[in-house]
Amino acid sequence: MYVDLDGFKKINDTMGHDAGDELLSSVGSALKKNLRKEDTVGRLGGDEFAIILSEIKTPEDAKLVGEKVVSAMGQPFQLKSGIAQIGASVGAAIFPDHEVALDALVKKADSAMYKAKSKGKNNCVIGG
Repeated sequence: MYVDLDGFKKINDTMGHDAGDELLSSVGSALKKNLRKEDTVGRLGGDEFAIILSEIKTPEDAKLVGEKVVSAMGQPFQLKSGIAQIGASVGAAIFPDHEVALDALVKKADSAMYKAKSKGKNNCVIGG
């Protein structure tokens, strides 16, 4: 899964980069809290995160997780300098349904994330 934060730039611009850094840390914690312990989450850079879901059986399972992530990112984040409100666009690709090569699978998830953004953000799209 690819997760791109919606509205992150506004937080940096209005609350400052320290608040942005604090928000990224809070987002990482919130993502981990909403995943199973066998799943993996990491920050790719900027305001993008990747999630590797272990043993997902169907696209519907991935969609449920993606919707849970969108919901979690839509909750207000309490920062030292105030409350930050963001959202998330999530894209996912499933091995081997959507791709078998790792690079192609990642590109498919990234493409799905951009489709989620094009739908008005705060969405989850499975398969790019």
